[in-house]
Amino acid sequence: MVPTMEGRLFHEAVEKSFVGMDRLRDTARGIAESRDGEIFIGAIPSVAQTLLPVALNALGDLSSNRRIHVSVETAPTLINAVLLNSIHIGVVGTTVTLQDVEVLANVEFEGICLVPEDHRLAKSSSPVDLMGIEVGTFVSYDRPLLEAMQFSPHVIDHLVSNAKLTSNSTPTLAAICRATSKPAIVDKLASITTGLSEGLVTRKIVQKCKHGLAIVKRPDRELPRPALELATALEKILRASLLVETE
Repeated sequence: MVPTMEGRLFHEAVEKSFVGMDRLRDTARGIAESRDGEIFIGAIPSVAQTLLPVALNALGDLSSNRRIHVSVETAPTLINAVLLNSIHIGVVGTTVTLQDVEVLANVEFEGICLVPEDHRLAKSSSPVDLMGIEVGTFVSYDRPLLEAMQFSPHVIDHLVSNAKLTSNSTPTLAAICRATSKPAIVDKLASITTGLSEGLVTRKIVQKCKHGLAIVKRPDRELPRPALELATALEKILRASLLVETE
């Protein structure tokens, strides 16, 4: 008997899942055996690279003897890690289902348009009407993210059909915006997690929408004090950052 190509691919996927489960068991064992207030935290990439270091520095954790373990994963993977006790808290986008976890904080923010400094839209402070942007002259979040932001269906259809490129990655869209001088339709968190000092500005948009970040834990798990303090610091920094007015 010779396995088919489909059979070999399935076998490889099963082997990878076992490796992943072994890693999760090791991490869970580490949490159970941790001493001196070790923190196990997970975050989506945009948060791990920007807000998380600021929160850790504000708490003094980066200069203390406390050990910190950071997992950078997609939101669904982080939700699973929280439920499996692999991490104390997870910072995820609200595009994922949060019904099985306890939400410690939920911060909502609006959509914006990232605009290159030399673009004509940067010369006006008026909100950008997404329905008026010419076909192929902008990039945008993909349909699942636009739906999660609660744009109206006709706006979503317009953006997806007429964007030069769509993606679920804010850093990718910001980089393409900067390199090609094409505005990017993203959310206000992008004003924090991208290098706006490097040639980009933000503009409000006419269309109403909202997106969010959530800090979550396993419902039946009592968090150690350091993890709670970090969750509180992250929420404060996030709310303070989003208060910066978009032009």
